[in-house]
Amino acid sequence: FEAYLAGYSAQVSTWPLNPTDAAIEFFKRFPPHWKIADFGCGDCRFSKEVPQNVRNVDLYSSAGANGNNVTICSMAQTPFTTESFDAVVMCLSLMGTDYPLFLREAWRVLRRDNGILWIAEVRSRF
Repeated sequence: FEAYLAGYSAQVSTWPLNPTDAAIEFFKRFPPHWKIADFGCGDCRFSKEVPQNVRNVDLYSSAGANGNNVTICSMAQTPFTTESFDAVVMCLSLMGTDYPLFLREAWRVLRRDNGILWIAEVRSRF
């Protein structure tokens, strides 16, 4: 996973727009009391740059050792209660053949009244 994260960082640095930057700018305008889940958090950059309470979720994360509160689990089955988040962010995290299960889990934990599911994926992925 360390090699993957390093390769990912190198690749994203060449893109004209980093989708994490777009997510950060989008969510900065929402209330700081919102609870957000970052599914596939990687280096936890999103949670470090927005004012909201963010729960980082990933299958693996070296960032967790640095106090970033990473919940290590499959995005298909998280320990969170139903409708417990105002928003779920999925930034370049729909990898693998079980990505429909990730989407189902995001829907389960997302608040039904005005909750936001924010997804960014590369066009070539689908």
